[in-house]
Amino acid sequence: MEILFKNTFEKCLPIQLNRLQTLEFVPEINQYLGIFPVPVPIKTSCSNVLAQHQIQGVFLFENQLNCQKYVNDQLLIFNDTTEGKPIILEDFRLPARNNVKIPKLTLRTLQVTSLTNNLPRLQMYPYKDSKNIWHLTGTAILYFVFLALAIWFMMQKIAFRRGNQTEEAPEPVELPRDAKF
Repeated sequence: MEILFKNTFEKCLPIQLNRLQTLEFVPEINQYLGIFPVPVPIKTSCSNVLAQHQIQGVFLFENQLNCQKYVNDQLLIFNDTTEGKPIILEDFRLPARNNVKIPKLTLRTLQVTSLTNNLPRLQMYPYKDSKNIWHLTGTAILYFVFLALAIWFMMQKIAFRRGNQTEEAPEPVELPRDAKF
């Protein structure tokens, strides 16, 4: 656990591997774990391209589409489904309480190859309640009334200014024709 959470190897102890090779299928992750203390031949055939190598050490082999892997001429066969068993990294002890019933968890087999990306579309308006529609309609009408009142007040102000300009202009005064300066 220290390796995963703290990224340290302080409490790790080296172990002596036996000289026998180990190839074991791990169904929870649909991969093979291979431990090879001595070099072992591996063949990989992907899309009709054959590659051969010698490997030594600890390896995880994962499934790749259109590929076949052979270790010591043994074909690695992967599952199309998962086993539905979680990997438990650490067992946490929680305090027990009386009168608490934990429901049984049922895991189902998942068909990995049949998964699609056809998810249902989200609704544009998730609320089907008529009250929300009236709220939206009422708000729109209220905004329209405020806009109409603002325009009306502006028009009244402009008309008032124009009316004052014509009233304030002095009338031309005519002098008598015989007046001289």
